[in-house]
Amino acid sequence: MVATKALKQAVKRNIERFPEDFMFQLSKKEFEDWRSQFVTSNSGDKMGLRYRPYAFTQEGVAMLSSVLRSKRAIQVKSFQQRIEDLSYSYIMKRVSMNRMQDAERST
Repeated sequence: MVATKALKQAVKRNIERFPEDFMFQLSKKEFEDWRSQFVTSNSGDKMGLRYRPYAFTQEGVAMLSSVLRSKRAIQVKSFQQRIEDLSYSYIMKRVSMNRMQDAERST
């Protein structure tokens, strides 16, 4: 597990790796909506948060796993790479199947 403080420091040190389509800070409304999802939280309490949290896209998570050096970050990066490989394989199989079906139809 990576401490929040370590994560924020890693992002700040490598901010050029996190453009706005990789990472963004929740708006005040998004933050309120997110907090409302937790039934046990007090309406006046910020759940221990002083600042609006950051959210990371899939690309942002991949970048995080490259700047963090924890075991978990390495596992996440490996998992993401496997998912990308499987997705690519699936797409290529579908393209191949479609070409075969088109060839059968034209004969």
